[in-house]
Amino acid sequence: MEWTQSQRYFPEDGAYHKTCQWLAGLIPEENLKPSMELAHEISKITTANLVGAPSDAFHIYISHDIWILALMFHWFGVPPHPGGLRFLDGFLMQLDENQMNVWFRDVSESHEYPHWWPKLTQTD
Repeated sequence: MEWTQSQRYFPEDGAYHKTCQWLAGLIPEENLKPSMELAHEISKITTANLVGAPSDAFHIYISHDIWILALMFHWFGVPPHPGGLRFLDGFLMQLDENQMNVWFRDVSESHEYPHWWPKLTQTD
């Protein structure tokens, strides 16, 4: 398949397959930022917001479903769900010293940090 500038990358029909192609790095970088790069950038923003935050701080990040799927894939190794996400779907995450505790729908899991995850240095 040949991509053109005018094509939408996540149309209603086939959005799941286009999301998988994006996560696999099959969409040209000049047309759409690679999903791994996006995951890195958001991890840096997340950890920077937590440094020096009080222990009772509660951070909420809201985004589009394709971004949430990219974070779940690159942060926790969870592949995209066929059919995408539900309305107002997403995940909760708590960062511990050695792991990331994640809640998604009916499941609670702990995951190791990706090797590239920025170090969280608390100033308290």
